[in-house]
Amino acid sequence: MSKFELKDLEQYNEDDIFVINSQTQFKLDTSAHSIFKLQNFLNKNQNFNNLSATLDKDSDLEFLRIMLSEKDALRVVNEFSKKYKMSTILYIVHEMFSFWFRQTTGQDINAVLEAQQTKK
Repeated sequence: MSKFELKDLEQYNEDDIFVINSQTQFKLDTSAHSIFKLQNFLNKNQNFNNLSATLDKDSDLEFLRIMLSEKDALRVVNEFSKKYKMSTILYIVHEMFSFWFRQTTGQDINAVLEAQQTKK
């Protein structure tokens, strides 16, 4: 009988890369730990609906840190606000979060949200 531990799975994980264009891509943290980061974030920021228009709130950076390394989260905040319109940034982050959620949980975020609405 072989011994199996959950941490052994992480050895076999491939990197989950979110690609915006050929020059801009991010390695996402899709570990179980990132789910706990999301849960803690939601408990702490219960009124969070979306990123702020200027990406200057602490909650914006904290939200990005759920999926990204510190360096990449800062890169999004510092570079994207100069490079893209806010509507584009929101679209990119929404798509990034959808991809992260699917890779982390194996579920489609839209299906989960729809199921929650149906319950209500």
